[in-house]
Amino acid sequence: MMLAPAVLLLSLFPIGITPAAGKPILRVEAKRVEWGELIQGDTKKLEFVLHNDGDAPLKIVRVTPSCGCLTVDKPTESVAPGGSIRLPVTVDTGRLPGGETTKMVMLVTNDRRKGQIPLEVHGHVITLLKQLPDDLVARVFPGETPRIEATLSAATPRVAALVAARMTDPRFRATLTPTDDAGGTLVVEGPAEDGPRRLGIELEIDVRMKDNTTRTVKTTCRIEYRSRWELSAKRQLAFTRDDTKTWTDTSKPLVKTVSLIAVAPEFTVELQSVTIKGAKDGQFDCRATTVEAGKHYRIEVRLLKPVAKKFERGTLVVRTNDPKTPQLELRLRAYGS
Repeated sequence: MMLAPAVLLLSLFPIGITPAAGKPILRVEAKRVEWGELIQGDTKKLEFVLHNDGDAPLKIVRVTPSCGCLTVDKPTESVAPGGSIRLPVTVDTGRLPGGETTKMVMLVTNDRRKGQIPLEVHGHVITLLKQLPDDLVARVFPGETPRIEATLSAATPRVAALVAARMTDPRFRATLTPTDDAGGTLVVEGPAEDGPRRLGIELEIDVRMKDNTTRTVKTTCRIEYRSRWELSAKRQLAFTRDDTKTWTDTSKPLVKTVSLIAVAPEFTVELQSVTIKGAKDGQFDCRATTVEAGKHYRIEVRLLKPVAKKFERGTLVVRTNDPKTPQLELRLRAYGS
């Protein structure tokens, strides 16, 4: 007796049971690609080939390069079962130091079994310039103009001359004075600020090669606008689990110490108040003592009682007479044992 098609379908998939959903299966043809040898300032386009060996569409969820020297063109289309797709990656060697270099791209797809996959690009970069000092850093106090001076020299006989220098932030100015030996002197200047904050600003230097091509070398200048006074702890003061585990006599508070120090020359700081905000009542308190008037104060932060939950938090607020930076805040954390 011949069964009707609908009866045959029911016999293959009984009531209450549905066919298993298909799954994408990612396969990367090569997880490491090479660019060989490039001269600093060159760009090179590389590719990773991604295959879908599963029976459902493969989607590129996220691609994250490890540095600004890499640009990734993320595909928007899905990869059909049995298909493949190319993932283009462009490396800008103007942002890289010389020598052997490996950078990474983190790949995430909807193939959940694979998770996050690291893809590597590798090669050798021929350095064009040397600089002294090695780090281009200016540290200034309120009212002071940041200024960086450096000496540049050719790192390879392929360099003919230094052409120009510029900052990507228009508030800062780079002045390049070339010398006859394919080197030069560099001065970077910027505006005064009250601070405190830190900036990383890209510097671009155009280099003319002996083959009459021009390449651009990129590096970062760091500007640190400092307060005239600082706290010894920068962002957070924590009573750790190790601290609270060994706290046997809870009738006495646990104490952490922070120093307030005048760091600018000739500056006298007066501590006006120390308070704690945003904390559970009776969890913390604080007090300050003078170590050296106008220069150094010691602030004690006290944990008054055990932490009943995972952690307690608050904020230490320190106010002074400095009109440029009247107040600094420090996060407080106390973890349960």
